[in-house]
Amino acid sequence: MIERDICGGVTMKRSFLMGLAALSLLSLSNTAQAQQIESESPIPGTVETKSEVLFTLPETNMEVAQRDIDLGRLTRHDYGYIGAGVNLGFNGNEATPVGDIGFFLNGKIALNPNLSLRPAFIFGNESAFLFPVTYDFTLTKEDAYDPSPFVPYAGGGLALSTDDNNSVGVVLTGGLDYRFAKRFVANTALNVGLMSDRTDMGLSLSIGYLLTGY
Repeated sequence: MIERDICGGVTMKRSFLMGLAALSLLSLSNTAQAQQIESESPIPGTVETKSEVLFTLPETNMEVAQRDIDLGRLTRHDYGYIGAGVNLGFNGNEATPVGDIGFFLNGKIALNPNLSLRPAFIFGNESAFLFPVTYDFTLTKEDAYDPSPFVPYAGGGLALSTDDNNSVGVVLTGGLDYRFAKRFVANTALNVGLMSDRTDMGLSLSIGYLLTGY
């Protein structure tokens, strides 16, 4: 009887000690978690906790260069126009319309900032239609917001003449656009027509009106 009581007492004491150890471990674990949460929580006065901070840009002392830009003036020469003037031929009355004196209608359709379609119509004793595509050269200046008003170009294309043979040939052209006002351009070009087994040259002078969207 005494031995059984002793064994039973030892067993109860062992169970009590194990339970106390388990409670101690659980208490230490809860304390560590509470300290971790407390360390991650913002301290009032040291961290912004309002949602407005997400939409507030940081203040800087950087000054951004600004310049007033006229919305009606393009920063590149990708504009189009329609013009009228005169064609001064160098080959006389026996020439094709390119080399004869006549009235001159021309235009420019910008395909991109450096390529343009420049249709033209010459009519006098006979008529001719010119459809050259040109490469427009960019003249750079120190101020990117103040582009050069001069646009030299060169190119070539198709030429059609309404002479007796309804000639089809080639035209080579080189010239210069000068934008002297917000809506006006002066144009001069040297055109070389290869039609009807002959070569004729003419100098065209015209004034163009700028078109929006072209």
